[in-house]
Amino acid sequence: TAVANIAEVRRNHAVETAATVERLCAQLKDLLAEVPATGERPGAIYLRISEDRQGDEFKVETQFKGLLELFRARGFSLDRRHIFVDNDQSAKKAGTRPDFRRLLEVIEQGHVKVVGARDMFRLTRNRGDQLALFEPSEKAGILLVFTRGADIDMGSPSGQIIADVLAALARGEIKVKGDRHEDENLAAALRGEPPSGPVPLGFNEDRVTHHPEQAAMVRAAYEDLLAGATLAGIARKINKANMRSGMLRWARGKEGEPCEWGPNSVRRLLLAPRNAGLRDHKGEIVGKAAWDPIVSEETWRDAVALLKDPKRRHRKPTPRHLLSSAATCWCGEYVVAGHTGPHGFSYRCSRKAKTAWSETPAGARVCAEYGGAHVARRGDQADAWVGQLVVERLSRPDAADLLVRPHDGPSVTELHARRAQLRSKLEILTRQWMSDKDANDVEYQTGKRFARDELQRIDEQIEEMGQYNVLAPLIYAEDVQAAWDELMADRKRAVVEVLFESIILLPPGRGARYFDPATVVEVWRVRDGEA
Repeated sequence: TAVANIAEVRRNHAVETAATVERLCAQLKDLLAEVPATGERPGAIYLRISEDRQGDEFKVETQFKGLLELFRARGFSLDRRHIFVDNDQSAKKAGTRPDFRRLLEVIEQGHVKVVGARDMFRLTRNRGDQLALFEPSEKAGILLVFTRGADIDMGSPSGQIIADVLAALARGEIKVKGDRHEDENLAAALRGEPPSGPVPLGFNEDRVTHHPEQAAMVRAAYEDLLAGATLAGIARKINKANMRSGMLRWARGKEGEPCEWGPNSVRRLLLAPRNAGLRDHKGEIVGKAAWDPIVSEETWRDAVALLKDPKRRHRKPTPRHLLSSAATCWCGEYVVAGHTGPHGFSYRCSRKAKTAWSETPAGARVCAEYGGAHVARRGDQADAWVGQLVVERLSRPDAADLLVRPHDGPSVTELHARRAQLRSKLEILTRQWMSDKDANDVEYQTGKRFARDELQRIDEQIEEMGQYNVLAPLIYAEDVQAAWDELMADRKRAVVEVLFESIILLPPGRGARYFDPATVVEVWRVRDGEA
């Protein structure tokens, strides 16, 4: 896949370069006509600009015009295939300039004797590129000519020394410039000023004032996450609202188009300190930002703790339908959703063959009643019935009794930090016990038991606070049915997981034309009257 992606990038760059060269030749066709295509001193032209935000004199059009005038005055020839352009490409990092690599191939093949550029800095600014250019140029006796500098004869020792000195100056300049930019960026961060780059979701072009609709979407994303929604579900919601990220696509045929949101980009969005009105620099928070927060710092820290919880690393993708992989068939296996007919989707047992469960007394009774058939039924009816049960339960006057209200103790962030600390201490205790042959087993077992009990208590507190975030928006809603209908599928699934211990789907029976609630067996996690 990586090789395919690199090949795709190279193809895209080749197409862009060909278009750029064609445009340049059309703009300067009169001047280009005065430069012969063949001759005794064949040359190549290399044009590069890191970025063209200001439209200054260093842009490729200006470079090309100056080099054509130089070639015309010096009598160099120029094969139109030997015009190389790396527009909007930095020379700081090696391997980022495809046309520079093509230029090296032309030099090694002996097709040119002269290479023209604006200055040495356009050609090389790191040791890797310096060696890549100088070694074949020395062998071929290349003459480097510049519109802003003296010629360098790479075939002579003096020319090679001058080239080495200029290349060292280029590297030094980029390091000094990098240090200066780093100091400027740190000073801006300490002042709370917004960083450069794409405009983040939730902000206007000035990166300080809030975009009303986008800021509301960011707040909803945090609420959805803390209420049990998945990152993929949040991404679908943002994309449905036609809000795109600030990143641009580079795939062929889609160059320059805004990227859609995905789980990874949503995760980066929710982890960003800027949403809590905090300014960070290189991953470290350095102070308050100059803009108002979109969400409270507590909400942001709770989201960060949730997203960085090690338990999330191995979570499977959440299905889109309410009961898929949540409800079970009578055989005990989870049901999965599949598309079918005019009703949209169905639930089917994930186990294809009968198992030893059917030989138990309970299984034998079910098999006798349903002929051993595993469940396969319409999904919309089962989802609607379970949704009706949820709305009815949360509409009761005593629904608030289901909530375990957040305590006045530590926050979710503090609980996660305490849990990480306990796990670290438990690992240290275990290593010490294993490395010390005279260690007291009783003391080790006591410490281990205490740490695990404390971890279990912390996990229970985190789960209780998570359940509050899941149920509270529905219980305190003026219209529970309307609030339920507006929830994302991920959040509905989270509500079902909190309220029900299990849901069993039974086959509807042969020839069944109407929905029978008795074929959905639900076991409430919180029984009526026991909340």
